[in-house]
Amino acid sequence: MVLVTAGVWTALHNSQQQQDQTLTKALTGVGVGVGVGGSLCDYRQTLVHLFEWRWDDIADECEEVLAPAGYCAVQVSPPQEHRVAAGRSWTLRYEPVSYELDSHSGTLDQFKDMVERCNAVGVRVIVDAVLNNMVEENTWGYGSAGSPYDARNYTFPPYDDAYFFSSSCTSSNGLVNSYNTTSEARDCRLDGKLDLSTGREPVRLIMVYYLNELIAFGVAGFRVDAASNIWPQDLEDIKSKVTDLNVAAGFEPGTPPFFFYDLVEPGTAILHQDYYPLGAVTERRYGREVAAGMDDFTLLATLYDHLTPSSSAVVFVDSHLSQRDTSLVVGGSVLTYLEQRKYQMATAFMLADDYGVTARVMSSYEFYDPMEGPPVDPFTNDTTLHVTTDSQGQCDSPWVCEHRWPPIVGMVEFRNAAVNATRTSFEILTSGCLVLSRGDQGFFAMCPDGVMDEVVNTGLPEGQYCDVVSSCSITLDVAADGTARVIINNYDVPFVAYCPGCGPAGAFTTTDQPSPTTDFNTDFPATDFTSDFPATDFTSDFPATDFTSDFPATDFTSDFPATDFTSDFPATDFTSDFPATDFTSDFPATDFTSDFPTTDFTSDLPTTDSPYKRTVVFVHKKVYDSQYVFVRGGVNEEIHPECGPPAETDTCALPIYHQSLGTTPNYDKYDAWREGDDFLDWFGAESGQGYYQGIPASGTPMAWTTNTQGVDGYQQLNVYGDDYWMLDFYMDCELPDDEWFELKGWLEFADGYTGWELDISQGTCGGSVGGTAPSVSTNHKARCGYINVFEWNEGNCIVEDFPDSTTMVPPNTSPGSGGGSTGGMDIQRTIIFIEQHTVVGQDVFILGGSEDYTVCMEGNDAESDPCSLPIITRSLGTTEHYTGYDDWRTGDNYLDWHGAEVGQGYHNGLPPFGSAVAWTSNDPNSPGYQPLNTFGEAYWMLDFDLDCSLTEDGWFIVKGWLSGNAGQFSGLEDDVSQTPCTGTAGGVAPIPSTSHVARCGHVNVFHYDQDHCTINVFP
Repeated sequence: MVLVTAGVWTALHNSQQQQDQTLTKALTGVGVGVGVGGSLCDYRQTLVHLFEWRWDDIADECEEVLAPAGYCAVQVSPPQEHRVAAGRSWTLRYEPVSYELDSHSGTLDQFKDMVERCNAVGVRVIVDAVLNNMVEENTWGYGSAGSPYDARNYTFPPYDDAYFFSSSCTSSNGLVNSYNTTSEARDCRLDGKLDLSTGREPVRLIMVYYLNELIAFGVAGFRVDAASNIWPQDLEDIKSKVTDLNVAAGFEPGTPPFFFYDLVEPGTAILHQDYYPLGAVTERRYGREVAAGMDDFTLLATLYDHLTPSSSAVVFVDSHLSQRDTSLVVGGSVLTYLEQRKYQMATAFMLADDYGVTARVMSSYEFYDPMEGPPVDPFTNDTTLHVTTDSQGQCDSPWVCEHRWPPIVGMVEFRNAAVNATRTSFEILTSGCLVLSRGDQGFFAMCPDGVMDEVVNTGLPEGQYCDVVSSCSITLDVAADGTARVIINNYDVPFVAYCPGCGPAGAFTTTDQPSPTTDFNTDFPATDFTSDFPATDFTSDFPATDFTSDFPATDFTSDFPATDFTSDFPATDFTSDFPATDFTSDFPATDFTSDFPTTDFTSDLPTTDSPYKRTVVFVHKKVYDSQYVFVRGGVNEEIHPECGPPAETDTCALPIYHQSLGTTPNYDKYDAWREGDDFLDWFGAESGQGYYQGIPASGTPMAWTTNTQGVDGYQQLNVYGDDYWMLDFYMDCELPDDEWFELKGWLEFADGYTGWELDISQGTCGGSVGGTAPSVSTNHKARCGYINVFEWNEGNCIVEDFPDSTTMVPPNTSPGSGGGSTGGMDIQRTIIFIEQHTVVGQDVFILGGSEDYTVCMEGNDAESDPCSLPIITRSLGTTEHYTGYDDWRTGDNYLDWHGAEVGQGYHNGLPPFGSAVAWTSNDPNSPGYQPLNTFGEAYWMLDFDLDCSLTEDGWFIVKGWLSGNAGQFSGLEDDVSQTPCTGTAGGVAPIPSTSHVARCGHVNVFHYDQDHCTINVFP
């Protein structure tokens, strides 16, 4: 064994722990590690964030999952009335209209029932409290509870203009532009939301009433949102007036609520230590640090030396904010549910370690846009869907429910069992495995490759234990000296954890009883803050009556006229005033700025950042005479029986865009066979795939290459030698098996053997990137976005990153080639809207290409026409409304002028007349509702990925086709003379045309037979 930091680490760690224990006792009156625990939760340690869940679902989860698993508390989304707008962004929950308890998660009665049921089983409720602000400026309407508001005039049920900051803001535009000065951060408008004047006593009293109302219902504590933007002295005053927790809800008399504060990272004028006397704070850096540690365990030894003191830190691997920060997630700086293996490892380490006053586990829903709200009823687009589960107890998509994953559930039990013990040892073994001891109360081990078989000192008392990670399917026998043979043999879940009394009914036995390493105080007295806070007896203002969501009769209006708000707000349907263009003003609609002050989120939205990445595969194979190497691949069909030919409809086939390797004779076969090869699949030649001298392809072609300069076949990326067959392409890296896909060689035209490469057993790949595939296969496993090198019939592999630069080869922009130079592709999401009102039986299609139809039509079909643009269409939804669109977009591989392509799908027996578009509306109640449609009904929509490098400086041509399937007029749209387009990306098109001219990578809006247009950037 190698002790990473020897005695130095132990001394520093123990010193830090002593400081933390002293501060923790000062704050909570209990021993080390107890924050939200103590008498709140009988010292259970883990908080779970059920983000955007309904109240009734949370109540069920408390009873059925959280309490049995040992979770201490649940953090719930803001319960107050909030703004309502088209698109249902999650950020609306952070725009209060009033403090009525009626939100997208449910009603007041449902909220009260949820709190009561959770408390009954010992699971406490932590409310996300939005105190800094109200809704975004220049919005008006009715909130989720029906309350009228008008941000233009600063009128809300509990407030009017005197309650908001204005003259005290120091920034030129009234917004928080920087956190370098405290006055700007705390007196100006965060993301344009109206900033409440928390320095005024009437404002604070209303907030205190809101918090006390929640406490009366049985709430145990609060996460204060955007606390960086509130003066600490104002929060101190609010906290001093909040009552103790409700004894009727099961809390000990004199127990104060648990507060923790949402803060920006250190390094600005906002000082974390200013908030330590008030409670705990969010430690955002922890997620990045532990993510880096999953690639280098040595970083975990001193993980938190520079972080917030443990007694003040709420720690988490990811949050609802960080998982939507594409600058962190895409680069791997923060782990999310999308990387399940590493995410489970990081979460397990967090729960195994002793850092943090509490550890929070995220429970997410799937999303494709950072602004996307929770799953909703597709017909109403308003009601949040219930969480449902499968036969294994895991949540059905799109709910993720990381908190239910068995390894994480097991580690929650470990965290609780080791509450009394600090980290006593941390070692990296010579095998690379990590072992961590919590004294005689817990032992944890984790291996990077999931393999361990070593005798180590566990620190546990003699006896037999069961692994809580594997639900006690693995046991551990500890000798009298504390040593044990620890075995791990699981790549997907490469860690184990053992603790005395853990497992079913305290599984197994020990011959000794662990003794606490800390003098543990089992009481949780009310902290005496009287020396720091005004001695005002505020309880006299809040009688112990049945609180309701209505504000008390206390006269807050002596300084503020009791304006009759309803007289200014007629009962109009305000939904017509909330087009989805409000997304621009909503992004970021909550504390993205406060959380990530240096990141420009609008440039990182995945709506414009394509998941397609350049990928290269080399297979080393020496051939003879007329032999040729192809590859076949995709998703493993052996574990997906639903897959099958043809490639165009096979869910295991992966769309690809070939790259040219050169124009010399060495690449003649490669170029001929890659024409029309649109998928990496398992079935040989595709329909329409090219021939070479009358000979068909036998899969996706590779090209023979060498590293010898001057030889036909030289490729700069080949640094290995002769006979390395090469495939260069772009593919979508959002793959079912993380970023890994499968392939197998096929040898063709041999005098003897023709057919598959042998089955192999692939191990861990070498190279600068390397890695081990997350699942086992008899095929090669390659990583999307990298250079992959394999040996024919062998299991060894190399995964390298691309060099900073490579020499470009001459472009080949023929249809199906997928682009020109080796690094020239620029695939971007693109939207076309075209307004056309139709009657039953009529449909709209789109024709187009790189140039106008008057100069194209050179080929006989889309594949041979140089004007055709390869596209990949996107789904618009799964409801019946989109059946025709989905049927007709099957096999539609080009934006072209030729109508239906060979192999393009039929709908109800009818062929398409081009690229299919779908009728959409901006009405959330319409089955054709699309959030990007901010214009009205009958805006037909095409959503697709397009290689912008194949267009004319980013511009291309489109024209509508109206089909009359019931006998109506059918034909091409009239010629137009396009005027300069309006919009955030508008302007004059550089291509003269009698058709519409659109911009790649943008949202384009046209009107049938009309000249005007709008072009916007994605929201």
